[in-house]
Amino acid sequence: MKKSEFFERPDLATIEGDVLRISFGVTEEQVPVNPQEETPSGQEPETRTLYRAYVVRLKNPFTIERIKAALLTHEYDGEVLPDTVAEAIAAEALLMLVDAGILTGDRLAIAKTMKLAQLATYDNSDAVNLFTYKGVNMWLDKDTRNGLIARLNAEKAMGKTTSTLWYENQSFTLDIDDGLQMLAALEVYASECYDCTASHHASIIAMEVSDAVIAYDFTVGYPSKLVFN
Repeated sequence: MKKSEFFERPDLATIEGDVLRISFGVTEEQVPVNPQEETPSGQEPETRTLYRAYVVRLKNPFTIERIKAALLTHEYDGEVLPDTVAEAIAAEALLMLVDAGILTGDRLAIAKTMKLAQLATYDNSDAVNLFTYKGVNMWLDKDTRNGLIARLNAEKAMGKTTSTLWYENQSFTLDIDDGLQMLAALEVYASECYDCTASHHASIIAMEVSDAVIAYDFTVGYPSKLVFN
């Protein structure tokens, strides 16, 4: 699916008769008002804002589950939405309709679903899962870290002092002891991130006021990203 074009910024959720239009991933740029007209020398062309957004439509009933399923049906410029992103968009859209009085629903429950999905998306993003090694941004998941620890320990036991780290077709030579120390630091970092996410999750679940859920900032408290040279 390619993005649709608008000359007014599209709302996330818009009712069109008995159809719900979801518009997301909005971008904007300035374009000439009359692209066919030649602009006089020394003058700037008159411009207006062009908005582009992915658009998905569905009919009643409008629920988080149905909106999410509709979003996951498509590819967007060749990519599928992560499940948590689709759930966050679906919940936010439903919340807009409830706030507009178009639908009725449990505002607190919808807000929690939205915020928890946003938290999960953040937790799985480069905002958390990223470190820098020799100037290259990368991430090693737990299975990869454990595999590297086993490899480095085996190579060290056989008397080797250096090993190779592969990441996205790039190879890096690393000192085995330095590599083990780096992996230990990464494990501590990942554990601290897990604890922070779990704490945010528990805080959101415990909230009893929808506006507080919506305003909750789950990006705070994470450890600083690690840099290895």
